[in-house]
Amino acid sequence: MNQTEILIGLMLALTVTACWQMVRSILSIKKDPQRYLRPVGRRMLLTTIAVLAIPVLVWLGQKNWGQMASLYAFVGGLVTVNAIWLRKL
Repeated sequence: MNQTEILIGLMLALTVTACWQMVRSILSIKKDPQRYLRPVGRRMLLTTIAVLAIPVLVWLGQKNWGQMASLYAFVGGLVTVNAIWLRKL
């Protein structure tokens, strides 16, 4: 296995984990909207900011990371999104 395959596998695992955490949190809004609406909204806002930062990271990192800049930036963005959603509501 080379580095690219490892990063792609990591991206797949992080994407599935982040999507599962988001879906679980959004479903919790149905149970108690007053309690969960604000924390889920904040996390969605932070997720949007993290995803929008990925192209900036690609642009800034191309000199340092070369052709792998997009993979590194995407993995970094996914790790950030998982960190945002990992905390219990």
